[in-house]
Amino acid sequence: MHAIGMSALSYLRELQGGVRYRIYVPDDIVAKRSHELQGYQEAYDRTAKTIEAHEEWFKRALVEPLIYSVPRPLNVDLSAVVVGLMPTYDPNAWSLKTPDGDDLIVVHTELLSALSFYNEVQLTYLFLRDENTKEARRIFGQGMEFIRQSFVDRVPVQYPAIPHELPSHFQQLALMKTMAQELFVIAHEFSHINLGHTAAATETMSSVIQHRSVEKIGWQHRQELDADFQAFRWLCGLKSSSRGLVQFVSQAPFLAAEVLVFMHVVESFFATGQQVSSHPSALARLKSLHERSEGVIPETIRTELFDMSNILE
Repeated sequence: MHAIGMSALSYLRELQGGVRYRIYVPDDIVAKRSHELQGYQEAYDRTAKTIEAHEEWFKRALVEPLIYSVPRPLNVDLSAVVVGLMPTYDPNAWSLKTPDGDDLIVVHTELLSALSFYNEVQLTYLFLRDENTKEARRIFGQGMEFIRQSFVDRVPVQYPAIPHELPSHFQQLALMKTMAQELFVIAHEFSHINLGHTAAATETMSSVIQHRSVEKIGWQHRQELDADFQAFRWLCGLKSSSRGLVQFVSQAPFLAAEVLVFMHVVESFFATGQQVSSHPSALARLKSLHERSEGVIPETIRTELFDMSNILE
């Protein structure tokens, strides 16, 4: 039972305290990324010690730049929302009101790891495809097997380093795509809060620990589509003055919608219907974004959404 008057942050720490799994990045991945990405080792050393340190980096790199781009006065309200990471192997993200009525967003570290790994696999496949099709398919197939273990078997996955070094522009693209997709996940959860979709949830801790979906009131397909649309509108409004790679995402916000392409790949490869009851299919969500965004976002971005959905059909 939670303590009466507990803040959202304290409630988050209580949830985290009940999860046994902890963040772990294999040494081979640390070594590979440190070699490929300037400054990675230093950044990893700063954030690898505690979940709080990871959350601080997550806040500075993604959450704050996103809120900075949300129109006033809404961004003031959203800046008060606690955003935390859950070090568990269930690839998920959720928003709710705590038993004391505070808004809380939680992103599972497994989802972030899966997105990062998928984008590296995808870019490696594209890099190798023309010169070594067999190796490209092997890498992609093995990579998807790791993702299957996460999304279908729901077991801890230690994503390995991919045994190919990508050119720097491929590395940066993989990083930018990952950051864009993570921004979509965060913006989607903020949108649920802004649109009034979250409601008080009880026994949240046991739901998380047992890897079940957190109970929410009114999780319907329309709400998911509304949250997608609101989130994407915000991402299309990212300011070019945003920090770090978010600045580049602001120039190509359609990359954020590729998280739905990832979900479609998961649904198609593994024929999993585990989210069908509360979420529309990823392809339906992508089509909805395109249809509802007419006259709202630049037509060039809508064209990218249309092309994505056409390729997936």
